[in-house]
Amino acid sequence: LSDNKARTPAFGERSYLYFPDREVAVKTGTTNDYRDAWVIGYTPNFALGLWVGNNDNTPMEKRVAGFIAAPLWNEFFKKVFEITPKENFTKQKNNELTVDIKPILNGEWRGGKIYYIDTTTNKPATENTPTELLEKRILTQVHSILYWVNKNNPNGPIPLNPEIDLQFNLWEPPVREWVENQKIIEDVEINPTSSI
Repeated sequence: LSDNKARTPAFGERSYLYFPDREVAVKTGTTNDYRDAWVIGYTPNFALGLWVGNNDNTPMEKRVAGFIAAPLWNEFFKKVFEITPKENFTKQKNNELTVDIKPILNGEWRGGKIYYIDTTTNKPATENTPTELLEKRILTQVHSILYWVNKNNPNGPIPLNPEIDLQFNLWEPPVREWVENQKIIEDVEINPTSSI
């Protein structure tokens, strides 16, 4: 999302989504009927979403969000950059141990528990397994994000009683119904896990 070269074919090299001295990840969206246009972007220390549309829900000019919403979004980001420190995204190395980051917070929908295998033995990795032989895997256990994350402490432990969150029962049953309808086979806890 922060690769300007990837955006260049659609928006041009120096579009409203580009900042020459800042790394900004960004995604745009436009509904098929041009009633909604949005831009959502973030840096390591700031996030901004902008929606544009008509109050009466009529279609706008037939242009995509990168040309409708992005100019205003860009101006706001420029003002923010005047008062926030410059920070760059950190790149994660392949097989880097990231047990402190929950899979769901990395965009992994299949589950919230990580384990590592030793690629030479295809067995659970140990603290003696060389980094280059590690392969990260996720236990397939599909739940809503509230099952894995306490919204008041996202990086904290997995909630022991997620149903305490008032939103949990609005999200968990439909997710579980979807899993069943898709016939997704989930892993059980006995799956090979590693504590490294």
